[in-house]
Amino acid sequence: MITQKTLAAAVPVGPKLGGIGPLGNVGAGSDVAVKFGNLLSLIVGFMGLVAVIWAMFIILGSGYAWMSAGGDAQKIQKARQQLTVALVGLLIAMAAVFLLTFVSNTLFGINLLKLNEVIQKLQFK
Repeated sequence: MITQKTLAAAVPVGPKLGGIGPLGNVGAGSDVAVKFGNLLSLIVGFMGLVAVIWAMFIILGSGYAWMSAGGDAQKIQKARQQLTVALVGLLIAMAAVFLLTFVSNTLFGINLLKLNEVIQKLQFK
């Protein structure tokens, strides 16, 4: 039978994990929910940054292709299509973030991009 006294006297086995990144050192009494929220927010922010960088490379590449087309209608059309795809993709990514924030604030009164607040509101105390 395990009692409070035996639990208090328990000695941890092995070293504490130092960890790397937002979820590091979870076993040292840190708030896992906050660290998990930070990790997901970091991932969403990183994905947004990747989308912007990707769009910039495609825009620059299609601009270069358009300038170096030399009047060839097919090359100009291909460059124009690449430019359109990059701009539409960037617009969709920005609209998704805006709509997620707007709808979650309007319907639920919380910002789903600030996951720490969401997790704290969901915790039962």
